[in-house]
Amino acid sequence: MSKLNLDLLRDFDAGTASAGMPLKLSLDLVHEDPNQPRKAFDAAALGELSESVRVSGIKSPISVRAHPTLSGHYMLNFGARRLRAARAAGLETIPAFLDEAHSDYEQVVENLQRDNLTPMEMAQFINGKLKGGDTATEVARRLGIDKAAVSKYGALIDAPEAVEAVYREGRCTSPSTLYDLRNAYGRWPDEVSAWLRTGVEVSRGSVSALRKRLSDANFLDVSAQTEEADPGSMSTSGGPGAVHGVGGSVRPVHRTVLKRRTAMLRVAVSGREAMLRLDRWPSSPERVVVQFADGGIEEVDAGAIRVLGVTEV
Repeated sequence: MSKLNLDLLRDFDAGTASAGMPLKLSLDLVHEDPNQPRKAFDAAALGELSESVRVSGIKSPISVRAHPTLSGHYMLNFGARRLRAARAAGLETIPAFLDEAHSDYEQVVENLQRDNLTPMEMAQFINGKLKGGDTATEVARRLGIDKAAVSKYGALIDAPEAVEAVYREGRCTSPSTLYDLRNAYGRWPDEVSAWLRTGVEVSRGSVSALRKRLSDANFLDVSAQTEEADPGSMSTSGGPGAVHGVGGSVRPVHRTVLKRRTAMLRVAVSGREAMLRLDRWPSSPERVVVQFADGGIEEVDAGAIRVLGVTEV
């Protein structure tokens, strides 16, 4: 039988707890979790909260668990802003509930529900979980998000400078749009960089239009180039490629030359047909990038695709 840790009861008020009331803990005993996903705190908003706490106190208890290394101390689960505001307001104690069933996934979900996590903080948390061995499916399930969103948040990790600047400068914070922008940059870095330098609004619609324009310009089935034949290579006697004008003169001709066609792999993903994009780098070796008939590009598990055949483009 494990030994009961009585140190946790040092600040426990049995009278209030029996009535279902929160504990009242000394602020000196409560420590923030260094691994919490939320890293950024708005200074102005925190100042306003501190003033409110100074006048009215803490109305919503924080959540804590036993500190893993300091006996009689507590580690914060939820409520970092309230804890910081209480300290700034000069309080000595704070109301709290003890929750030993806490997990870092619950910490993220709590922040998501309060809309307190930035996209980058979410991306860093997901990246840490994937590196720690959790699958994309497990991460999505435990966070209550779509599996495709896991890949889209990954676009913020180690992004090219041009894409990272878009996020850093506040031009776009949507993981979905930044995911599409990063994919476009991976294929057309010079064109996307030039587009971004114009100061254009970066939105889902504008990025989609950019990708379509660049794709159309490179679509091999309908693109062709004309080249002028070398007059010196033409036969004056009417050989191939020569056209005789009046008086037997030879004039150059323009001929249409189609670009070389390329083989592509057709695959099926959850019943939908797509093309395997080997020119795009996925976020991990176990994943691949596919493009569906509607132009949508997604990252999927390599084991989830079924090869249908080879086609030309």
